[in-house]
Amino acid sequence: MPDILLVSGLGRSGTTALTRILTAHGEIALGMERYKYLWTRTDDLADRADGLFTRERFFDFSDGLTNTYPGKGAWAEYYAPIEEKFDRVRYVGDKMTTVRPRRIHRHLPDAHFVFIVRDVHDVAASWDVRARNPQDKGWSARADAETAVRKWDAALGPMLWAVRNHPGQMHLVDYERFFSDPDGRSLEALLGRLGLERDASCDEEFARQHTTYAEVVSRKERTVDPEVEELIRTKVRLRKWEKLRGFAV
Repeated sequence: MPDILLVSGLGRSGTTALTRILTAHGEIALGMERYKYLWTRTDDLADRADGLFTRERFFDFSDGLTNTYPGKGAWAEYYAPIEEKFDRVRYVGDKMTTVRPRRIHRHLPDAHFVFIVRDVHDVAASWDVRARNPQDKGWSARADAETAVRKWDAALGPMLWAVRNHPGQMHLVDYERFFSDPDGRSLEALLGRLGLERDASCDEEFARQHTTYAEVVSRKERTVDPEVEELIRTKVRLRKWEKLRGFAV
């Protein structure tokens, strides 16, 4: 049985791009929120943790635990190469937009985690844009900038606990450092921690994501309202953020 690898971070923090890069590697097969609703109900893991990443269980989407499955939109294209290589990879796992390492570690004690963290201002601005768009049916209007700031701050403690107490299993990626470097040194360091070397498919996907970051993401102007800026200044534990960044690859 392959080892379990979980990509974790708040929404709009690069979890999807990072998952695409990692799962392009010949030794990694990650779902795209395959167990989306299970990760938010971690108490259910006590009864469901065993067998989540067997072929039979992973590709049986009748369980209703996700809204990203091969029969919906472009997800068939994503899952086809995963299914083809599934039986020969070193890591299988999933992406989640929740940060609950203690609870999940309790039920999956051998799992590896990769956390990704993005600057709080960028996350808050991105959440706000989506929350204010009435045409964005995939995003709640309540998930606004203020909510993003509070969730971002709440995630610092669990991630810091994880990388301090389980450094061999739990790893941190700094969004800006990871995607801005055309040479992919953070990617190489992360793969090294997982006992893997870079391969051509992984490098190709990284190059695509880096180009998107350099030509699109980094050029966007992101601002937050003065009230949100004040919330960040007075409530966010920025010293803890700096400590956490010290653990990033």
